[in-house]
Amino acid sequence: MAPASRSLNTRAVVAAVIGNALEWHDFTVFGFLTVVIAQLFFPASNT
Repeated sequence: MAPASRSLNTRAVVAAVIGNALEWHDFTVFGFLTVVIAQLFFPASNT
C-alpha cells in the first residue's frame, strides 16, 4: 500500500470514529433528556 493511500485510509477511519462517537453522544444525551422533555410536553395535570 502506498504511503498516501495509507494516510487517506487512516484519515477516513479517524473521521468515522469521531462521527460515530458524536452520534452516540447525541443519542445518550437525548436518552437522558426524555424524562424532562416528557414532563414539559405532557404534564401530569392540565393546570
